[in-house]
Amino acid sequence: MKWLGGIDMSLMKSQPTFWRIINQAQSAGPNVSAQSATPNSPDTLGVLSGHFGGWITDESAPLGAEGERRSYRTRGLWVDPKHRGKGFARLLMLAAFKQAKKENCEIVWTFPRKTSMPFYQEMGFKLVGSWIGENDSLAGEFGPNGFALAKTDRHESFKTP
Repeated sequence: MKWLGGIDMSLMKSQPTFWRIINQAQSAGPNVSAQSATPNSPDTLGVLSGHFGGWITDESAPLGAEGERRSYRTRGLWVDPKHRGKGFARLLMLAAFKQAKKENCEIVWTFPRKTSMPFYQEMGFKLVGSWIGENDSLAGEFGPNGFALAKTDRHESFKTP
């Protein structure tokens, strides 16, 4: 995505990663795996995907190559409503941050719904700009969304639940 500038289709050439949390058995508990995500499967507790997200200019640095940061984009975070509040979204997001670091990305970005922003803030994301669709009756069933950024090094100290 190019902020206010259309879609950068070259990003579609980057290799995506998909994660899902499955309930293997009651005794084994949940398991995060990098398998094809299938939200409708009865054993799927949550899913997330991510991929290289382009270059983002760090406004605190001078313009030019030295001010650009490699980024990673997360998409489609979903946790089964029966299993929300159990830390599964956090596990998925931590897997994405680990992958972002593996791909030498300094920043993770996403486009969350306004209603889910408290979770993203807990994960270190900050809203950039204002909500898109805030006063727009055409925003759809999911309501306003916003552009949010976090640094990958913010998550090294996070512990899994």
